[in-house]
Amino acid sequence: MHTKTQIITAVALMATTACAEPQGFNEAESSPLVPPSQALERLSGMAGEYIIVDARRASDVAAPAQLDYNAPIGASVRFTYQGIEMQGASCDEWTVTRSDDPVVFVDSDPNLTDLNLGPTDSPITSGDQREHQGYVAICEEEDVFRFHKVDDRVLVVPAANSSINLILERPLSELQVKAYQVQLKSMKFYDGALTGVLDAATLRASRRWYEDRARLDEETPIPARPAITENLLDALNVLPRPAPE
Repeated sequence: MHTKTQIITAVALMATTACAEPQGFNEAESSPLVPPSQALERLSGMAGEYIIVDARRASDVAAPAQLDYNAPIGASVRFTYQGIEMQGASCDEWTVTRSDDPVVFVDSDPNLTDLNLGPTDSPITSGDQREHQGYVAICEEEDVFRFHKVDDRVLVVPAANSSINLILERPLSELQVKAYQVQLKSMKFYDGALTGVLDAATLRASRRWYEDRARLDEETPIPARPAITENLLDALNVLPRPAPE
């Protein structure tokens, strides 16, 4: 078993270690992922893999003139049958519980505006997908790190003394990305091939789509890489629909 200090260090490394290449896991050695349909009580229903896709300075934290920081874009956190897996950390018994206190102030941080994108009034919408709930990851009955769940596919992990917010997303499947590209292309935001790969061109188109959807005032910053939240996807009919009763 790794000590609490080792685990906290691993979480801190998520915000301080440069990753030349995505830090994945060996599929042969990794524990099986919890099926999305299975709510594992001791992990509060968290299931699957999340990838760090962005890192943003918290707007309410005083920052030095030059921040010595390299975001580990591509590193992953996995919620499995055995618990939580991330690079450099392990624990014999993980538990995830709801936090009574806010972990991230999404409503008031202008650098996180995209995480609060609401649903559209489209007749095809599945409704508001936002959860906005904080959670505490506990190892051996000790609180080791906290995170904020935006919806079923986006998490925020405060790191680097809470001066940086890491944005994590569930990977989209090839079919989902292709459906996303089709929709973006139909609205003239994307003019590339339907590759099923979330590449730079698709992300640029996604940003243009977010700008169009959000209709923000001129003073609200727009992140270079807006999160692909469920509400952003839902408006394009990319999310899987619940089976009719």
